[in-house]
Amino acid sequence: MSREIVEKVILERLDAIDPSKTNSSIYRESFKKMSNSEFETMMENIRDGKTGTFIIAPNGSDKVKLDLSRNKKLLKKLNIKLFHNLTITNGKEVYKSNIKSLVLRLPIFRMVQTASKKFSVHEHLKSRNTNTGQVSGVSRSGDLTYNETMILKSMGLSNTLNEMLGIRGGDVQGSTIFRAKLFEDGKVSYKDIKPFLTTTGSTSSLHAFFKAAHIGINI
Repeated sequence: MSREIVEKVILERLDAIDPSKTNSSIYRESFKKMSNSEFETMMENIRDGKTGTFIIAPNGSDKVKLDLSRNKKLLKKLNIKLFHNLTITNGKEVYKSNIKSLVLRLPIFRMVQTASKKFSVHEHLKSRNTNTGQVSGVSRSGDLTYNETMILKSMGLSNTLNEMLGIRGGDVQGSTIFRAKLFEDGKVSYKDIKPFLTTTGSTSSLHAFFKAAHIGINI
């Protein structure tokens, strides 16, 4: 099958999903910039499941409007089935469901924190960078990644974020009081130690650096 025919099929399918032609326009421009070799590599990656074609539908867009009933008709026309009888096994027994279930190929991301992935539990939170106040060395694994921060924020766990990013993230005095309270009572509340919290070391160091350069900041 020639490249011209393949491009035509892809663009037609995109227009069937998005009649505004916004998505097909993006791919049309992308195809123009591709050499035959690059196009073949893209097709091979799609075939091998390494990538795929994507629909861009911004939230609240008045232009790109996806329609479930329209997509169902398209799938029926292409003879693509979404509902299947599932076969479930525990390694010994096999069970086939009588009720068909919706099966979709979706990207799944997991947070993995295991020893096999070189994740280690920090020995303590005493090792800190003198400039930022943040955990370092053997205490390094007690920090919080950007992805974990976004997940906690999306779950509304503000107190957990305050502890991780503030108390463990550079507030030396807050961290000292936090650990003392935890060892003394076996539990600690962010509300109880909030009056004793200070700023993070990184903020103080940043102010010092800018002040040394005679630059005023309000971070």
